[in-house]
Amino acid sequence: MRTSRVLTLALILGACVVLTPSAARAGFIFNVPPTGYGPALNAANLAMNVNNIPGPYAIEVALTNPGNATNTIVIDNFNFGGGSASGSPSYIGVASGDLSTSVTLTDNNTFIQNLFFQGFTPGSDISFTVDAQTTGGGDPTVNSPADVFQFFLLGNYTGGTSGEALATDDPSGANSLATLVIDDPTNPTLAFNHLLLFQETSAVPEPASLSLLLLGLTALGARRWWRR
Repeated sequence: MRTSRVLTLALILGACVVLTPSAARAGFIFNVPPTGYGPALNAANLAMNVNNIPGPYAIEVALTNPGNATNTIVIDNFNFGGGSASGSPSYIGVASGDLSTSVTLTDNNTFIQNLFFQGFTPGSDISFTVDAQTTGGGDPTVNSPADVFQFFLLGNYTGGTSGEALATDDPSGANSLATLVIDDPTNPTLAFNHLLLFQETSAVPEPASLSLLLLGLTALGARRWWRR
């Protein structure tokens, strides 16, 4: 279990995108990823993650409850672009559901962290809906921090609560793809981060190669001067 990366307050492909909720169904609805988001969360890009974590892949969602508020997160309408959920889900705390239907996390004062894990086969992209049913935010005046929802893509997944988070441009360093800090239950905002991909760079010539190149350029220049 990677509790160290939850609530941890390279090449960046873009700044995180802050989403505002749409009209409520049962709470505040966020459709992610937003229009124009990139890179696509497809099989090829997952394999090019900057920290070289191989498949199999999984999704982890977390709702951390450090304070006294009680909030519920429902994640549904999963679309894997031709891929699919795989294997059986695993839970810690108050979590239930399946990637083929919906996933629900509810915080309470019993579990600080409520976690869900399940494998998936990637397709052309990943999209989903987040329904934040908020009832309370953080209150620093009574030492009650805000609840935090986070969504991770994992690689090297072997079932249960295994796996390693693929690197993103999450400014907190936790490598989440989506983070919702419920500090204001009347107006929560969700930040959607970007997957970091390995980019090939031009090879730097060895000193011997540079010497040969300079020698060749000198010879070419001399030949042109001689022909004049």
